[in-house]
Amino acid sequence: MIKKISRYLIVTITMFISFFLISVATSKIIFENHFSLKTKDLRGYEELTSKVFKLTTHNNHQKMSHHFLINGANFLPNTWLENILTEDFFFVYQTAMNYFKLDGYLCGGHSTYLQRIFWKNNIKSFGYDHGSKDTEFTHVLVIAEYDDDLYIFDPTFNYVYKDDEKYLTFKNIIDLVSEKKDIERFIKIIDPEDKVFNMEKKTYESYSVSSIKGRINHIGNQIEDKSHILLNGFGMYAGSDKDIEYFFKKYPYLKDLIL
Repeated sequence: MIKKISRYLIVTITMFISFFLISVATSKIIFENHFSLKTKDLRGYEELTSKVFKLTTHNNHQKMSHHFLINGANFLPNTWLENILTEDFFFVYQTAMNYFKLDGYLCGGHSTYLQRIFWKNNIKSFGYDHGSKDTEFTHVLVIAEYDDDLYIFDPTFNYVYKDDEKYLTFKNIIDLVSEKKDIERFIKIIDPEDKVFNMEKKTYESYSVSSIKGRINHIGNQIEDKSHILLNGFGMYAGSDKDIEYFFKKYPYLKDLIL
């Protein structure tokens, strides 16, 4: 009986280790072949955002939990082990589900996927959840650090903020909307030729500046004081409390955005 249990245990452990190693190896192949940073500048960040936009399917009824992409499955609460053992598996699994159009994300999923890609490229970033809290009228985008400043990257709609060829910082944009200035002219689609698959419509689509502006205004109309949605933050997610504290300490104005 003891020998039988020992054999079963050895087989189980062997299978688990093999499963873990295959996930790590496959994750590494996907990353190195498709998501490695080509140029260490904001244009390089743009290219990664565009790649995530094209890969990650739009699905308003997503079934996958995008939180697993960074935090793992949390089988063992209050430990780091589940992160190491499961996050590569979920990255591979969710990449495949997106690639074969079997599932996709809402904006939180697109942003978390990009955060993972940034993280693996040693780029500090966080997801910024904002809009009308506790309603469907919200949006998540990614704020990434470059050269001691923060910049907006939206993998859901494939855009950044630029004044001609100059990238505008997150603080630039916050100051502009605080002064009630129109920022539509600063919204730049990374590549107008890029398309994403919409599962509900069963077709590929792209977005224009006017459609993005219309969505921003629609969400803003649901906010009681009609302020710009970027001023109505209620969540910043950087992977851990320690990571988000780094941003709060270095960029104190961020705390003022959280309702």
